[in-house]
Amino acid sequence: MTSEIPERRDKTLDSQDSVIRVVWRALILRIRVIPLKRVREELFLFYELKGAQKAVVFLVKYYWVGSMRIVVDGRRIGGKYLAIYEDIVTYFKKLSLNKRTVLHEFYYHLVHNGVAHPRAKS
Repeated sequence: MTSEIPERRDKTLDSQDSVIRVVWRALILRIRVIPLKRVREELFLFYELKGAQKAVVFLVKYYWVGSMRIVVDGRRIGGKYLAIYEDIVTYFKKLSLNKRTVLHEFYYHLVHNGVAHPRAKS
């Protein structure tokens, strides 16, 4: 009894193995973006007790991506923005450095490193 993997045909890929690998990779990436509850709780403890940069280092180790540096410098940020992600450095305004904004900018870091893919606007 063999288990069949439902596969999606892609016109750009010729071999059946490539299609299966692409489908499995997409499933793995979708699962990895949201961490387990235990990991989320540990992240919030890091943030509360040790600060934003230590929390980001914890997430970097969890996702196996390159480091992201936090700089609190409002001069580099435009008027309506709270934070800006540039390459591996994230610039925050002093009042906008909170958990939600740090996680939002870390998501851009994941997109930049190819772990997460932004949703297409429909």
